[in-house]
Amino acid sequence: MEDNEQPIELTKDHVINLRDTLQQSPFFREQRPRSAKVLDLFFLKAIASTKKAERYVLLEELEPIYGDGFDENTARTQLGALRNGHLPSFFVTEGRGLPFKVTLEKAKDKPRAWYLEFVRNQPGLGDCVQGFWRAHFERRLTLLVIGDSLFFRDNEGNFVRNMYCNDPGDLILLRKSFGSRTTRMVPTYSYVGAGQVRAGFTLVDLFQNHRARLKYVRASQLSQGLKELDLLVLGNVRTNKVFGAIQDRGNRLRVKERFISNGSRRISDKEQTAGEISYYAVLTRCLNFDEKHIITMIGSNHGQSVEAVATFLSQQNDLTKLYRTFGLTSASQPLPAHFQVLFKVTIKKEPYGTVLRTEIAKSITYGSTTGLVV
Repeated sequence: MEDNEQPIELTKDHVINLRDTLQQSPFFREQRPRSAKVLDLFFLKAIASTKKAERYVLLEELEPIYGDGFDENTARTQLGALRNGHLPSFFVTEGRGLPFKVTLEKAKDKPRAWYLEFVRNQPGLGDCVQGFWRAHFERRLTLLVIGDSLFFRDNEGNFVRNMYCNDPGDLILLRKSFGSRTTRMVPTYSYVGAGQVRAGFTLVDLFQNHRARLKYVRASQLSQGLKELDLLVLGNVRTNKVFGAIQDRGNRLRVKERFISNGSRRISDKEQTAGEISYYAVLTRCLNFDEKHIITMIGSNHGQSVEAVATFLSQQNDLTKLYRTFGLTSASQPLPAHFQVLFKVTIKKEPYGTVLRTEIAKSITYGSTTGLVV
């Protein structure tokens, strides 16, 4: 629930009617069948009892829906998408005219439990997902450019890499790294980070659900000019040659190799506290060189923060916060043609830990300066 929303108690018949409406909608039945099954489990508990504690659904209760592929991190991700993305989007699109809406809440007294609440449906700003991505959805094709990493393979099949070298033609740096062995090693772009891959999956699903075209390409495979294309770019200057060309054209926030710069200021690209680690990521929206096509770019030196920002940009509740950051009161209002947002992504300190928070730390709006792709 948002801060200005208050839970209300619905009759059993109202809850059943709301459940049937969601289950029969193409939004869930056809496009998000797993979310529909998860949501049905919550509705069964809500129909059976009006007491909050008896409506709790524990993470392990979702295992039959996932089968052998079940794990708690996947379940939490699914519930987060349902809470922040699918349900809010439904109630500003197909369900906009319904008097009540469903929200999915975490139980404060039980960290592994979730439950449904019901509130009055006030669509607010409208469909912020459609609003944010409209410039891409309405185009013929958007090219998704993902950064891939340069490795070298020796005669024995071993792979080695210098993380600051992604160009096999950079002989000076390569000789410093590998010495004379460089001439006996075969360059290969055989790796894309998990964070970028998962971000790509999120964005592909988003475009498919809105019947928009998104074509994937690795940065090392690019052979054509990109000045007259709509682009969605992921990565950083170390792995994506397109990334550096865009961010160096009139942008204050820039992801460098070891930090983020804000004009003449340096910002550490990560912070650590007890049990948590935070990484920074930069979202850039600008026009391409022809001033007709759109570029949206997510950059970070940590792949999981790229994934977290991609998730943020696919969810109604999160994008509502972004619209309000720019002082907009409706999703139908256009976003600035050129802007940047600095995100702080806080992750539980463990191997590929759970994302705890994705927060807007700073936003910048520019004039008509365009992004240049060379």
